[in-house]
Amino acid sequence: MQIWLDGALESLFSSIHVQDALGRHVDTGDGHVDATDPTLLQTRLMPLSPGTYSVVWSVVARDGHCTEDNFTFILSPKE
Repeated sequence: MQIWLDGALESLFSSIHVQDALGRHVDTGDGHVDATDPTLLQTRLMPLSPGTYSVVWSVVARDGHCTEDNFTFILSPKE
């Protein structure tokens, strides 16, 4: 899972987590700011089954601005 933000991030104060509809984490716990692109926040995911998932993220930009948000996505079954 990758999300790009519009400014450089402080990696010590930035996080991203992905959870299923029951609140169980489905990321591998390695959320981090990319070393070569300080605007990219990413984490690896475990294999996902069809369902609804939420991405929860929180960042601190290098200018000190704090932002947090979340969004949902649905993984549909193969037809």
